[in-house]
Amino acid sequence: MITQKYILFGLLAIIFTTSSMMTPTTAYASNHQNGTPFLQEEIDAIAVIVDEILAELEELKKLKVSWVNVTDVPAGFADGIDNDLLAELDCNTDQIIKSNGILWNCVDDESRSATVSGSPGLDCNMIRLMLGQSLQQDTRNGCDLRGAPFDIMDISGADLTGADISRFKSPAWFHEGIASQVDFTDANLSELDFYRTDLSGSNFSGADLTGALFQHAVLTDAIFTDADLTNANFNDSVDQPIGSIDCIGTPINAMFICTG
Repeated sequence: MITQKYILFGLLAIIFTTSSMMTPTTAYASNHQNGTPFLQEEIDAIAVIVDEILAELEELKKLKVSWVNVTDVPAGFADGIDNDLLAELDCNTDQIIKSNGILWNCVDDESRSATVSGSPGLDCNMIRLMLGQSLQQDTRNGCDLRGAPFDIMDISGADLTGADISRFKSPAWFHEGIASQVDFTDANLSELDFYRTDLSGSNFSGADLTGALFQHAVLTDAIFTDADLTNANFNDSVDQPIGSIDCIGTPINAMFICTG
């Protein structure tokens, strides 16, 4: 019976479609057929059939099928048990689920934060990925990190030789991070803001630090050989060099003068 109703319903749908009817009321539809209009009793009969079909569809939604009556059941479902391995994991909010090829485990989600452990192998491309920037190299001046915000990052031991981390549309800055033992040789660091950043042991030889701001930065054993410190501001930085050092320009608020 339901098969016959579906066939009839389909035919009626074709009739209404081809007649360019788009009205919700059946009475109005009967007066606009491109041919002999439907009789009111025919329209009423159609409405009854449609209601019956909709009611039977609702009943079909409630049907349940036993595994016994299902064929080609995928492996792992035949026993009717949901072996959800992931449900057994209890990950922290800063972790994601990752497979090692055999088991699923909770691991730290590195995409949630730019904070990573520094290492001697850290280079410009890795840092750009950490910052979510596209990998575009400026071959004229090394790695292009202009305007990059280094917020609470650990890039200790990184090789940023010749990198350009100068101001670009907006100031670049190191904010409460760790940049110890970083090689900034010949880098462009002009107008860069080092705020509460650990720069101990970093090499700024030949770097352009004009207008850079060292605000409460740690500069223990930092090297500034031939660096241009013109108008560089050493504002209450910790363990800044004392006396005369081999650098260029006249820094501000510094406990040393450049002799280069």
